Amino acid sequence: MASVRGGRVFPIREGEPAGPPSVAANITSDSTAGIGAWTDREIGRAITTGVARDGRALKPPMAYRYYAGLKAADLADIIAYLRTVPPLQ
Repeated sequence: MASVRGGRVFPIREGEPAGPPSVAANITSDSTAGIGAWTDREIGRAITTGVARDGRALKPPMAYRYYAGLKAADLADIIAYLRTVPPLQ
């Protein structure tokens, strides 16, 4: 299922706190709707700590705990790849 922002909707699972479902963020290079205007440091922080550009906590299913131990070179490679993802039209 896709949201109006183009991201996959992750419904709340049984046993999780009530609230709106998580919606996957637009991680394309779009400078307005995506991460195109983010710095490499901001992207790296989101990936490894689950903190968005504006300081809010990213919601599950963002698996930042699994990425927290990435080597700096591997994180840089992921960020470089994300910079190549074309903007959504």
